[in-house]
Parts: sequence; C-alpha cells; structure tokens
Amino acid sequence: MEEDYPVYNMKKYVLLPFLILFLCIGLMSCGKSAASIYLRKGKEYYKKKNYQMAIRFFDKTLEVDSSITEAKYYKALCYYGLGHNHYACEEMSILLKNGYTQADSCLKEMGCFYFPEDTIQHGSK
Repeated sequence: MEEDYPVYNMKKYVLLPFLILFLCIGLMSCGKSAASIYLRKGKEYYKKKNYQMAIRFFDKTLEVDSSITEAKYYKALCYYGLGHNHYACEEMSILLKNGYTQADSCLKEMGCFYFPEDTIQHGSK
C-alpha cells in the first residue's frame, strides 16, 4: 500500500495542470457561446421591431465579447429604428472607420454624412 501512494501523488500532480487547462478552455468557449446566444436573441427582437429589448441583448453580447462587430451594427440599426438618428449615424461612422463596409450603405440610407479624416481639409491659421 505504501508503494502505491507516491505513484498516486505523482499522477495527481501530472493530471492537475491538464484539468485546469481543460477547465479554462471550457470557460472561454462558454463565453463565446453566451455571446452568440445574446446576439441571436438581439436579432430576433430586432426583426420584431422591439428595438429597446434588442439593444439590451446587443449590449450583453458586447459585455461578453466586445469584438463582435455585428452586435454594434445591429445596435446602430436599433437606434435608427427608435428615431435616435444621431446615435445611429455616430455608431455607423465608427464601424465604417474601423473597416466594416456594410455601414457605408446604411449611412447613406440614414441620411448621415461621413467624412473620412484624410479627406477633411483643415483651414490654415
């Protein structure tokens, strides 16, 4: 019995890092799946024109994963649907500036003006 104890201890210490690694990977994937669930629910509310509720779910999506551009895009569409054109145009302009090309046609449809920084001519002093 005494001979099995050191082997058991060694196995425990070898398996512990793997257990921690799998747990961390599992937690990270849960966050991604939670974000996709929130995004899907937000889109459902957007389609039903329940923009306030949709914005809540897009905010939850961005809390979990702030890099999901699609949530920002739909959130801007919700602002527009609510008549908050200033916020919608501002959000779409940021998206376009960051390379989200779908925002360009939306900006035009919303009647927003977007001037890329490199095209703005500054007056001289």
